[in-house]
Amino acid sequence: MVKRISPRAKWSKYAGGLFFVTIVTRDRRHFFGKISNGVMHLYPSGQIAKAAVLEIENLYPYCKLLNHVVMPNHIHLVIFIDEKLLPHEKRNLDVVNGASNQENKATKCVSWLSVVIGHLKSFISRKVHVSGHEFNWQERYHDHIIRNMDDYLKISNYIDNNIKGWESDCFNKND
Repeated sequence: MVKRISPRAKWSKYAGGLFFVTIVTRDRRHFFGKISNGVMHLYPSGQIAKAAVLEIENLYPYCKLLNHVVMPNHIHLVIFIDEKLLPHEKRNLDVVNGASNQENKATKCVSWLSVVIGHLKSFISRKVHVSGHEFNWQERYHDHIIRNMDDYLKISNYIDNNIKGWESDCFNKND
């Protein structure tokens, strides 16, 4: 069995802070829509993804969605997790009844960011499949801990201009 190395920053618990997240479709397929003349045209699956992203704050009161964009084959998000609002009693469980030691260790290591992103990916997948469409995510997701205002402004500018820059975007792989 191959041991997977976590891409997460070892110095952060991902319990609170400001995060830039990118979630990518499997094989970078254009499941969510297409861009033409600088405008994103969402497919039904893209509309599902957009609606799910906009629900994050309602489902997770400790999250604030500061910026986002749904692209043809990926989603960018800037999420603030307010550590003061975290439901601590639902995390960092020492023992899960009936679980092995490895499962218990995994339970203790789950970050609040991964709870939100895991739910988002799962919810979008279920809704798209129920609507009768094919859909798959790439495993994992990319995150970046935003450390200062310059970093935040640079990332927000990138998100705001992502559609306009699609022709040269690293995620632009034609189907």
